[in-house]
Amino acid sequence: MRLERIDAIFNFEKGTLQSTKCEAGQFDFITASKEWKSHSTFTHEKEALVIAVAASGSLGRTHYVNGKFIASDLCFILTPKSEYEKTISLAFYHFVFNGLKEDIVKRCATGTAKQAINQQNFASYRIPYFEPVEQDRMALRLKAAFESQESLDTEIDHQQALLTKLKQAILQEAIQGKLTADWRATHPKVEPADHLLRRIKAGKARLIATKKLRPEKPLPEITQAEIPFEIPKDWAWCRIGDVCKISSGKGFEKNEYSESGVRLFQIANVSIGETSWDTTVRVPSSYLAAHPDLQLQSGDLVMALNRPLLGRKLKVAILSELDVPAVLYQRVGRFDMFERSLIPWLFAYLTSDCFSGWLYDQIKGVNIPFVNQSKVHTHLFPLPPLAEQAAIVERVEALMTTCRALEAEIEHARTHATQLLQTVLKEAFAS
Repeated sequence: MRLERIDAIFNFEKGTLQSTKCEAGQFDFITASKEWKSHSTFTHEKEALVIAVAASGSLGRTHYVNGKFIASDLCFILTPKSEYEKTISLAFYHFVFNGLKEDIVKRCATGTAKQAINQQNFASYRIPYFEPVEQDRMALRLKAAFESQESLDTEIDHQQALLTKLKQAILQEAIQGKLTADWRATHPKVEPADHLLRRIKAGKARLIATKKLRPEKPLPEITQAEIPFEIPKDWAWCRIGDVCKISSGKGFEKNEYSESGVRLFQIANVSIGETSWDTTVRVPSSYLAAHPDLQLQSGDLVMALNRPLLGRKLKVAILSELDVPAVLYQRVGRFDMFERSLIPWLFAYLTSDCFSGWLYDQIKGVNIPFVNQSKVHTHLFPLPPLAEQAAIVERVEALMTTCRALEAEIEHARTHATQLLQTVLKEAFAS
C-alpha cells in the first residue's frame, strides 16, 4: 500500500443538475443525500464514484454508481485515469472514500457558516493505493464493517426519530392543556385566561393613549372555523398580536462597526432554543442612546426573521444572561410582551409543530424565506391562566430534560459506532 494524490489516480468533474430542476424519470439522479432521486435524462453511462462536496449535512459522503445517471451540482464525479482503469475497483474505493470521509472534510473543506470541499485541496489529498490483490483481500472485510455501521446508524436514526416525535407530542399535549389536566383538578379556582386577556388589552390601550405604542389596525375577530383544537374551559383563544408586538432591528453599515462598544444581536446569534455570542459584531456605545428601543434584556424572546427554520424547527430562543449591553440587528425579531410573564409560555408554543408547521407552509418555496410579522401577529394562540402556564412550563422542562439525557445516550451510541468502524479501517489500512 502507498499513498497517492487523488488527482494522480482519478479524473473528476463537477455534477451539473440543480435539485430544484429535477424532473422525475427513469434515470438515477445522484445527490448529496443518502437516498437517490430520479431524473428524465442522464449525462453519464459508466461506473463512477460521486462525492458530495457542498452539502453541509452530507459533506464527504461517497456513492458508487454503475449505469446511466446524472449528478447534482453539489457533487464531484470520480473515474479512474486510463492507466488505473484495470487496477482500481470503484466498488472497493467506495468504502475507502467513505472510511476517510471525516478526514477528507477536515483537511479539504473551507468556509465557516457553510462549508464546502475545496477542489484544489481535494485533488491533492493523498489516499491509500492498494494493488488489485489487496483490494480483493480487503473488500469483504470493509463491506461487512460498513454494513454493520449502516445497520447501527439505521437503528440510531430510528431512535432519534422516535425521540423527536416524543418531544413534539409533549409540546402538543402542553398547548392543548392535556399535560396539566391533573393540575387543574387540584387547582379549580385560578383566575381564568379571559380575565388576563382583558388586563393585557387594557394595558395595551393605555400605552397607545400615552403614545408609548403606535396604534395598529385592529386584529380580526376569531371565528369558530379557525380554531384548530379544543382547549380547557378556563383557557382563551387570542391572537399573538393581542399579547405582544414583534420589533425588528436596525441595519448597520460595516464602517459603523467598532472593536468595542455594544454587541449586535444577529441571526447567527440565535438558534433552535438557544442563543450564542460565538459570532460577535460591535457598534459604538452611542447607539444605545440613539436607539434605546433596540436594547435587549436578559430573558427577551427573540427569533430569526430571515431563514427562520432549520428543517421544520424554528430558530427562536429566550435570550441568556447578558454580561454587556446588546442591541437588536436587522432580520432578527423580538417579541415585545404586554405581559412579560407570558414569555416562557409563548416560547413553548412557538417551538411546537402547531406554529413551526404553520410557518413552514407560509414560507416554503421562497428563495430567501422570511417571516411576515403581520401574519404572525394574526396567528391564533391558546392562552392558559397565568398560574397554569407556570405549571405547564415546569412540566415541559422536566420532560425535555429527560429527552435531552436520552439524546445524549443516542449520540454516545452513534459516536461509539463510528469509532468501531474507524478501528476496523485503521487495522485494514495498516495490514
